[in-house]
Amino acid sequence: MVDYLPAHVQLVIASRYEPGISLARPRARWRVLDINLDDLRFTHEETTGLISGVVGSEACAEDAQLLNDRTEGWPAGLALALSALQRRPDSSVSMAYLGSEQQALLFMANETLDCLPPRLRRFLLATSILDRLTIEACVAVSGEADAGALLDEAERTILFILPLDEDWNQRRYHALFAQALQARLAQEYPGEIPELHRRAARWFASTGEDETALHHALLAPDYDLARSIIIRNAAALLARGEMRTLRSWVEALPEDQRDTEPGLCLPYAWALAQSGALEEAEAHIEHMIEWVERARSGDREAQAVIPDTEFTEGELASIRSRIAALRGDPTETIRWVRVAKGHFSEYDAPNRGGIMLNYGHALGGLGDLDGAAASFAEVAALGPSAGPLVAALGLRYQAGVEVARARLGSAARLYRKAYEVAISRGYEDLPATGIIIEGQAELAYLRNELDEAERLGRDALARGMRGGEIKISVPSEILLARIAAARGNFTDAFAGVDRASALSHWSNTIAWGARFAIRNNDLEYARRWASDSGFDGLDSVEGRDEFEVVTFARVLDALGRGGERDWLLSRVHEQASRKSCVFSRIEIEMLQALALYARGNSDDAVAGLIPVLALAEDAGIVRMFLDEGPRLGPLLARVERSLDPDGQAPSIAFVGQLRRLLAQEHPIDGDSNGSSGGLIEPLTPREREVLLLIAEGRTNQSIADELFLSVGSVKTHSSHVYGKLGVRGRTEAIARARSLGMLA
Repeated sequence: MVDYLPAHVQLVIASRYEPGISLARPRARWRVLDINLDDLRFTHEETTGLISGVVGSEACAEDAQLLNDRTEGWPAGLALALSALQRRPDSSVSMAYLGSEQQALLFMANETLDCLPPRLRRFLLATSILDRLTIEACVAVSGEADAGALLDEAERTILFILPLDEDWNQRRYHALFAQALQARLAQEYPGEIPELHRRAARWFASTGEDETALHHALLAPDYDLARSIIIRNAAALLARGEMRTLRSWVEALPEDQRDTEPGLCLPYAWALAQSGALEEAEAHIEHMIEWVERARSGDREAQAVIPDTEFTEGELASIRSRIAALRGDPTETIRWVRVAKGHFSEYDAPNRGGIMLNYGHALGGLGDLDGAAASFAEVAALGPSAGPLVAALGLRYQAGVEVARARLGSAARLYRKAYEVAISRGYEDLPATGIIIEGQAELAYLRNELDEAERLGRDALARGMRGGEIKISVPSEILLARIAAARGNFTDAFAGVDRASALSHWSNTIAWGARFAIRNNDLEYARRWASDSGFDGLDSVEGRDEFEVVTFARVLDALGRGGERDWLLSRVHEQASRKSCVFSRIEIEMLQALALYARGNSDDAVAGLIPVLALAEDAGIVRMFLDEGPRLGPLLARVERSLDPDGQAPSIAFVGQLRRLLAQEHPIDGDSNGSSGGLIEPLTPREREVLLLIAEGRTNQSIADELFLSVGSVKTHSSHVYGKLGVRGRTEAIARARSLGMLA
């Protein structure tokens, strides 16, 4: 009949089912127009227009998006929401929708469920607990062996089953329809809901979809099953650095269910420690100690779950060594490392690798860089047997030692190798890989590659936050804050310090705020940091971290307490030299040179800064000098003038590069006569007078007579002028001043 319809006749078939006639031939002849669910669904733009037509004004994009997402463009759902809005014109679109949602659910139930055969209806109710419908999952949950046929029948009968892939192997219920089904399930079969979730949990657990399995186990609620799922995944989550996931899984359990089994308590303590919740971790360690003591005393329940008390005590000591390391207590770290080593076999690579990393950090904290490097090298040599990323972390921390030794080239090679080891084992996207990327970001920063440092730093921070590891997220936040400060954005820099401090109260983290404050001329902030940190005098530095002590020296310098600053720098320099920490020496000796220059001892300042610059040039360190700001410029100019073009490092090119970069970052606006444009530090009025007379060709004696100065004073002023202009003598000074518009 369809093939022979007159040309003026159009046939419209409206149905929830596929028509029971063959339409292949007319479709092939382009004589059939199919209007399916996707065609009927409202788009975001159409929903926006619909709302605007009802409210009589431009629709809020967020309201339209909310309504469209919630109804998934279902016309009847939109109509119900807009009907409610017309009845309550003073309400927002979102509030109107909430008021109409119950009507939408009733509409769905009445229009679909009540018209279905009982067996199909029961099948839909049982499977409504699933977010994703596959034939196998539906069989497991509903108990219906022909679940595939029932799904096909449901899909033909109603419009609220949507495909998740092209082949319809995975489907889902429309969100509102699923909600309507679940409401009816709770109303008619409340006692069956726990068993349905239990079946779902077991099925998903059997297929390795443990996160979904855990979701259903908790809804059952079947806490024994939930704990078994968490325990089975705990080691892998820890190894991948997914502390946040492990914590969220455990913390989804009621609090009284978290310490009932050592297999859960121990990894949870690890996750707490690695994410910075050290006191909570220690509380769970105490629970574990109780279990161990019970097992040792013959308690059969405890012995069943802790068959090897020796190994468990080793793990507890290992966690304690990590907690001590995170607290920055190297002595306590080493104590617990030694206890742990006594419990583990020398062939236990995974546990041995972890405690040797802690040991290396402790040795580094005590200034034994050689010992730290050897410990990290031992970890790196363990290879794949140590477990995911452990060997790569050994390489990463070796790189950190090389940075402390001011060997940035060697550090870069080790970081690259660490990353290659990680990705070669399929760990490229893991949160734990962020610790390697954070180190690479720090290296880029020191080389003044700020864009690359920011890219890597943001990647590392995202991984650290995703995994919940403070040893990644905190230094990444600080690095991004340093980049912001380098670009002159101190608002973002201080915000970064606040975020990092909220994650961990490490003293070094908070000290960065004081450093930024000094650079931003906020002496009150710096003074408050010193007071809050317990720095109330020189005897308060005993036993304090080197970074904090140098920061305190900077505060003293900013406050004009030069004598205390010099004593403190001398002391910390001696310690850095004894530890062979070249990176620290570079910073300290630079500060000492600046102190000498500020006192007018220019020759000694130049002599002190030259070897520092030689070390920095060899290492590739640039940013440390730029972060000192414009006050370093005049001293660098004097250094540049004193260098022999054919002499040893530092090269004139390197010093000139630092001066140019400083001038770019800290341009000084010239006055109306262009008297200081382009200089790192402006000339004083007296220095301008001397420059003008030099340009006239006057001798030192003539200038002295003109300005009522001694010849020695004229020479001093001339030297300052040359330094600020970055030149070596009179001829260059005149040419440079003219190029800057300082002379007519």
